[in-house]
Amino acid sequence: MNKILSTLVVVGVVVCMSASTISSHLNNATTTATTYPMNATSPTVVAPVNGTTPAAPFSCYQGYKVYVSRSGPLYQEVGTYAPCPPNDTQCDIAEYENVLPTNATVFVQFGRCSNPMTTTTCMGIQASNATQGRVKNCTVRVCTSSNCNAPPPVVSNQTCPHTPAGDVQVLPSCTLKQVLNKTFACMGPWFHGAPYADSTMCKSNLDTMTKCLSDVVVECLSGHCPSVLDAIPGARAFYPTIIHTAKKATSLRQALLLIPNITEPVIQL
Repeated sequence: MNKILSTLVVVGVVVCMSASTISSHLNNATTTATTYPMNATSPTVVAPVNGTTPAAPFSCYQGYKVYVSRSGPLYQEVGTYAPCPPNDTQCDIAEYENVLPTNATVFVQFGRCSNPMTTTTCMGIQASNATQGRVKNCTVRVCTSSNCNAPPPVVSNQTCPHTPAGDVQVLPSCTLKQVLNKTFACMGPWFHGAPYADSTMCKSNLDTMTKCLSDVVVECLSGHCPSVLDAIPGARAFYPTIIHTAKKATSLRQALLLIPNITEPVIQL
């Protein structure tokens, strides 16, 4: 979905701006990678938990659950069980309290696939979520059988709808037809005004389209419902970061600056 968004905004740039302007704009974009420092001590390896039926290939719970407190209730979930990349041989489950900038505190459970070289660490979680508040009381557990990092079962506030006949559940909260309809609805007003005699109006409408597409990304990637893209190993773990990025992409310039920075999971409430 982030590739679709980036392609659409770049096409708009070509129409609205001269070649020199495009070059200048893109030169302002910087690509950064989040480095996850390793803890001095390795996370405790625990015995696999009896969870759902293991799948082939190796799979884990990927995503997160956010609770109002350690005792609940569930506030938000973006995750499900999905296949891992070929080199990942273990499942991580991190649990921590996140003190938000508003001083409110929530409890987070974050799961992902990993290997001994990329194991989730509390230092890494703090570094990647620095803008989302302060992390405290963090623990990381590791296990080595499929779906062994299952968070405790909690009744979700999301109901997974039945996919209509002739459609495909391509994302957790949107079918393929819904994605296309929402995307075209965002793009229609901008294309309706083309060709533009006024470049300022062109850029303004393009920013509006970008914000609309970002909202579609957030809406469609949110939730825990299964989708056909879950078959892509490791893809589900990046949904939280894509949602975080899309929420900030309120204009064309912001979108171009943010898209290259999708590197590690970030959780935004």
